[in-house]
Formats: sequence, structure tokens, C-alpha cells
Amino acid sequence: MDYGQILSISAAGMSVERLRLETAALNLANANLRSGSPTTAFKPKKVVAFAQGLYATDFAGRESVSPQAILEESTLEPKPIHDPGDPLADAGGFVYAPAVNPVEEMLTVMTAVRAYEANVRTLEASRGMLLRALEIGSGT
Repeated sequence: MDYGQILSISAAGMSVERLRLETAALNLANANLRSGSPTTAFKPKKVVAFAQGLYATDFAGRESVSPQAILEESTLEPKPIHDPGDPLADAGGFVYAPAVNPVEEMLTVMTAVRAYEANVRTLEASRGMLLRALEIGSGT
């Protein structure tokens, strides 16, 4: 495996983890939104990353990595809250809040940050190895 592949694998991992972090932040930001109808309530999203078909050939004929991740909407139903005084309440006095679990989202934030940091460390270690190999090859 050449250093280009190591760098592209780390970069792909960083890309996926950044997407997971952005998605968790989006879910947390919309956790307290209320809606007058379950169909218009915010639907939390999650990132689904794929490990299969990870390698693709770039323009130079080398294998590189492209992140394989998609966003999926949650299938959980919004939580009905009985609040007849809310201006958004429906005829039954219910408003609907998204099914966002803040604890789960914060766990996603922490694991995404840790995985991102691990990919950065891998990138730095491979860069250090490459620089050291160049020093050895130059005879100094």
C-alpha cells in the first residue's frame, strides 16, 4: 500500500465522521421544534456508512478511497405532546415534537470526534513515516 492510499483512507474516514458530526448537530438543533401535525414534524437523520466498494480508481489509474455514506431519515413517529394552549396545537390540543434522543445524539458527537481525531493521528503518523523515509533515502 502506498502513502497516497493511506492518506486517502484517512481523508475518507475524516469526511464520514464530519458528516456524522454535522448530522448529530442538526438533530440536536431541531430537537425542540414543535409542529401542528405529525407529517410536518422534523424527522431526525442518521448517517449510514458503507465499507463495501470502498476503493475506486482515480484519474491516474491508482486506487483511491471515496467515502460511502448516506443520510437516512428516521422512521420513528414524532412524540405527541398535549398542550392545548400552544398556537400550533391541532384540534385535539396536541403538538408534535421530533423523536430525537439528546443522549444518543451527544454520544454520536463524542464518537465522531474521537474517530475524526484517530484519522488525523493516522494521517500525521503516515506523514511522519514518509518524511523519515525521505531523510533515510537522502543519506543524511
